[in-house]
Amino acid sequence: MRRKRRDILLDVVGNKAKQEIAASDQTPVTEYLKGKTKYSASDPRQTLITNALVSYIAGDLVPLSVVDSQYFKNLMEKADPKYQVPIRKHLTSKLIHGKCAELKNDIKFQLKSAQSVCLTLDLWTNRQMRAFLGVTGHFIQEWQLKSVMLACSRF
Repeated sequence: MRRKRRDILLDVVGNKAKQEIAASDQTPVTEYLKGKTKYSASDPRQTLITNALVSYIAGDLVPLSVVDSQYFKNLMEKADPKYQVPIRKHLTSKLIHGKCAELKNDIKFQLKSAQSVCLTLDLWTNRQMRAFLGVTGHFIQEWQLKSVMLACSRF
């Protein structure tokens, strides 16, 4: 082949080289996703997921340290690679306080619309023998019994 049909051999070798170059130019999908930029703080998707995270932490009384967990960060990376998990300091100083104010206003609105409210006082101690006082309000709204924690403080 080298002596008699050198032109065909060069074409075959050239095509192989072109195919190898084309294959090396393609980046895998995983590399493409890793290189994506993260959501900005004002992005609607970032805000939606962060609000769901705050609701999850507040609703299930999950420790705030969950956002520091490497396993949680890995889960969020798999769920949405562009999502930035908020740091714990931002979570405690801004997001939880914002959610608290939102819930407080919602509870005030519910209590204003209630015809009557019954209060329950509860006094208990924790394992370190510190006393706490809890105040819970109970009312009927839309034919359902609702209960809201109005106060919980050290006594």
